[in-house]
Amino acid sequence: MEALVELIAAIVAFIFEVTIHALVFVYLLVRAAFSATYRQKLKEHWNTSNWRRASIVLGIGLYSVALAFALIVWIPLITSTDQRQADPISSSEDTLKIEFTSEEIKKLKETKEIDDLVDTAGGIIKRKLEERKQAEQGSGGDP
Repeated sequence: MEALVELIAAIVAFIFEVTIHALVFVYLLVRAAFSATYRQKLKEHWNTSNWRRASIVLGIGLYSVALAFALIVWIPLITSTDQRQADPISSSEDTLKIEFTSEEIKKLKETKEIDDLVDTAGGIIKRKLEERKQAEQGSGGDP
């Protein structure tokens, strides 16, 4: 169990670290797009040596992978939250609605022990479900 918790913590830390690198890459792209002095500095680094060119290309590649990974992780999370807020319950047939009568509510209020309350409520719910099953079988299917 401890190893599983450590694995989950490592995955979450990795996702956040990659997200930070993706944000740094976006910052560097914006800086290169709008800053003439930064573009001049990049040109000077590019013209220094072949190793420097390789490191620049490798850095751009790694930052691009980090950005793609962050987008793959965060976009579904953000869009799924919007869908859940727009459509909280898509179908009402998945929910089971049981209403208690006033006598049953009185009976539940009179129970003092939690075990007795659970037993009483469970018995009432089981009885209601049985009544519903019998009504569905008697009517031929759909409630």
